[in-house]
Amino acid sequence: MRKRSTIIVIFSLGIIVILYPHIAQWVNSYLQKGQVEDFHNIEMSDDELDQLMAKA
Repeated sequence: MRKRSTIIVIFSLGIIVILYPHIAQWVNSYLQKGQVEDFHNIEMSDDELDQLMAKA
């Protein structure tokens, strides 16, 4: 029984290692899209926008 549980744990860790980068990329993409939408929804003049871009 111990050998079987060890195999299940190793298999689970392998699946987690394989899936983690894909899930992290999806979450980051989702968050970045929200931030870009928030930025585009801000009403500001061209001068204010140029100053903000110069800061970045």
